[in-house]
Amino acid sequence: MNINHRLPVIGTMLALLLILLLPCTGSTLAQAEAGTWSSAASMHDPREGHTATLLSNGKLLIAGGCAGENGNSLGLASAELYDPATGTWTLTGSMTTARVGPTATLLPGGEVLVAGGIDVDQQILWGSAELYNPTTGSWTVTGSLNIARHLHTATLLPGGKILVVGGSGGDASAELYDPATGTWTLTGSMTTARVEHTATLLASGKVLVVGGSRFGGSAELYDPETGTWALTDSNITARTGHTATLLSSGEVLVAGSVSPSRVSAVSSAELYAPANGWRLTGSMAAARFYHTAALLRSGEVLVAGGTNNALNYASAELYNPATRTWRPTAPMLSVRSRPTASLLPDGRVLVTGGMDGGTPLASAELYTGSAPLFLYFHGSGSNANPNTLFLDDIAPTAATAKYKDSASVHFSGGNPWATIGTWAAEPALTAGFLPTLSGLHAWVGLKNSDDIGTKFDLRAELSKNGILFASGAAWCLTGITRNAALAKEVAVLLDPFQSVEFDGTTDTLSLKLLTRIGTNPDDTKCIDPGGSHNNAAGLRLYFDGVSNSSQFGADLTP
Repeated sequence: MNINHRLPVIGTMLALLLILLLPCTGSTLAQAEAGTWSSAASMHDPREGHTATLLSNGKLLIAGGCAGENGNSLGLASAELYDPATGTWTLTGSMTTARVGPTATLLPGGEVLVAGGIDVDQQILWGSAELYNPTTGSWTVTGSLNIARHLHTATLLPGGKILVVGGSGGDASAELYDPATGTWTLTGSMTTARVEHTATLLASGKVLVVGGSRFGGSAELYDPETGTWALTDSNITARTGHTATLLSSGEVLVAGSVSPSRVSAVSSAELYAPANGWRLTGSMAAARFYHTAALLRSGEVLVAGGTNNALNYASAELYNPATRTWRPTAPMLSVRSRPTASLLPDGRVLVTGGMDGGTPLASAELYTGSAPLFLYFHGSGSNANPNTLFLDDIAPTAATAKYKDSASVHFSGGNPWATIGTWAAEPALTAGFLPTLSGLHAWVGLKNSDDIGTKFDLRAELSKNGILFASGAAWCLTGITRNAALAKEVAVLLDPFQSVEFDGTTDTLSLKLLTRIGTNPDDTKCIDPGGSHNNAAGLRLYFDGVSNSSQFGADLTP
């Protein structure tokens, strides 16, 4: 296996849970990954053009939207909460203003900022904004936007401010909301005006804005450090009503669209890699827009519903980042255009509302892949560099994580990989087939604070009975510190490999982790603003801790 075959830089915001093992008897990969839909309790109000926000307490807040046919009347101020633990909806405080097509953003403090929208009865654009307090269940007015907006985007930036961009009435302008002061400030304008575009926060802290119904064939990046915009390469499909999903690799998957003539839909999809720009990837089976997209714990992307202007869809399909292909999964129970999709804490996806034949829906449904099983990293002995390392299915309970340090790393002399450690699982835990998708979720830090600013690569190798059969790596990892409380979350997606069978009795699955100085695709040292060191004392892997337990997981059929 070529260890220099590499995936793009891995995003650090999301925990990657992996499809790993299938039972031996009568199971196939297709059966395990088929997925199922089940009815959830209906919302109190039918809605389309509403918002869905997962709160810090694990409940889902649904707010606003339109309850009238074809989106022509009955804008809603009401809001309700879905509790995944009980499967029930509860009305919460209503917004001060009825809003259709606003944005909702979870703030670092736990409140939700809802901004803009339209009153469909009188077609009035709103510049107002308000905050939802999950503790009191009430809404309070906050500072108003400088420009009233509808069908705009809102993105939480790493510094805690919210970037709002474009929308009807917003032209190319953009503005920032400061939660500390409750005020809005105009920032640099985009190069083009956009409505029904997408905005995606990249691992670098920049925001990628794609498409929109006025100038759909371009994309641009917002730099929070300078408050300015720059066009990306423009070799992309004109898109409006599409979806954009940040993958665990750090790439952005953009899928579907209304056609430029607005009479049909587009099935194509493409990937944006921050280091390399745009490239086409596999096309969906169905041309669609106004669909939903959700990143699953397996690393795949679930796309569901939407329309092609002639009919609305119940169909759903999955995008596999490792093979860059789409495959069908079970269809939804109802056709839906413009619904919302939310990944719940337990790994299920809740799809709410939307329209069927022009009529807003109150119904909701749940997508379930297969029951997740996690294999956690463990080490015996002291916190520092335990001698014995192993994997099991018992979640850690320690408040303080153990850690394992690599040897020192040096760019000179070929930049060789340094081993962090090797973890093996008991054979009984790995009875079945290891399919073509797998990966790793880990927390890393520095061995020595003098190495702040160093960029690292992290490599994972899977072996059966000591024989390597799969590997993958994350490249040019940045922002790693010596502070355990600020351990960096990293996800590694393994390259495709042939399915491997484990007998559950004698066969041993082991995972080896290695590191070195961070490198670019051409094997040169990663150099960004601020540079990078040539040497480091080592990379530290944290595990056995409640708040940063490194793990990889399995989706097993019952």
